[in-house]
Amino acid sequence: MILAAVLACCQPWKMVEEPEPPVPLEPRYSWNKFHGCTLTVWGRDAGLKRPYIVRAFKRYEDLTGNRIKVVALPVGEFEKVTALAFESGREAPDLILSFGGTNIDAFMPDKNFYDFTKAEWVDDLTDTAISQAIYHGRVIGLPHWEASISGTIYNKKIFADLNITPPKTMKEFLRVCDILLESGVTPFYLAGGSPSILHYQFPLDTVVKDESLLRRLNDGTLGYPDLPQMRMIVEWYRLMAERGYLGGN
Repeated sequence: MILAAVLACCQPWKMVEEPEPPVPLEPRYSWNKFHGCTLTVWGRDAGLKRPYIVRAFKRYEDLTGNRIKVVALPVGEFEKVTALAFESGREAPDLILSFGGTNIDAFMPDKNFYDFTKAEWVDDLTDTAISQAIYHGRVIGLPHWEASISGTIYNKKIFADLNITPPKTMKEFLRVCDILLESGVTPFYLAGGSPSILHYQFPLDTVVKDESLLRRLNDGTLGYPDLPQMRMIVEWYRLMAERGYLGGN
């Protein structure tokens, strides 16, 4: 199984010129030498079209002589179709490209997924990354997206030119946005062309400190309308828009 990590965004950024590492000509890890095999991979249509996924599959085929058969399913059908395949035991995929956590409960991972806990590559992953692929104490997949800390990048040159000190409180943050706007600079933008960048889990990471609340959200015993922090998030986005901090479009 291949798992996609769902935590995203960025850490404070600094330009560092580093040489590109050489591309290995042989697989880094040893595995059984099976040739002429076809592995079937199921996933959501959009996820399987990501360029790095396409390249990874092609590289595997080039290095092994095996073939990967991709089955792209619509977003609304992936969980249902995949769960039924595992339940019936017929024509189930060899690999799935999926988000982790409660998203895979319907696939019965304890029964259906391979245990990679003792695999050689596990020790090469950071604790943050590998945690995305642990289910009931077992490593059941390879994280392939990212595992990082949400944050905000600021332009150091613009801040220096306008004599702005990076804010530490929300009051200071809003004042900085006012200064930028008055100086003809769009104060804030979301670095992505997809609405997914507005996913609520990013701000919830910081405002929901009680893990029991997150567990109740995941198991359906608590709804978002019951969560005061959700109103805080929505009101913050509205404030940013109403003050013009997000620009005209």
